[in-house]
Amino acid sequence: MWKSVVAAGAVVLFAACGEAVSEGETAYKTYCLSCHGTKGVGGIGPNITFSSTAGIASWSEAEVLALVRTGTDKAGMKTCETMTRFSATQLSDAKVTLIYNYLKTLKDDTVNKGSACP
Repeated sequence: MWKSVVAAGAVVLFAACGEAVSEGETAYKTYCLSCHGTKGVGGIGPNITFSSTAGIASWSEAEVLALVRTGTDKAGMKTCETMTRFSATQLSDAKVTLIYNYLKTLKDDTVNKGSACP
């Protein structure tokens, strides 16, 4: 009986994780796709996949949130001037979390700093 409860819990957990990734993908498409491309590899903006060589794999969720709010990178330096700074009313912390978790599912080692960024 214990095993079936654990198995049922695992199915529920898996379903919840899948829904969160789907919500994150939807939020990504709404707020990020136009600059970072369909899979986060970049375009106008840089690669924001979880590539350890070309993306943001070393970034924490708090660092991504700071970037979204202030346009500063994890070292506190201003990023691309064309980066949209989203207020919490435009893009909630919860949606940034969903986007961050979605980005963790993407990995592409294509180096792309973004056509509009130095």
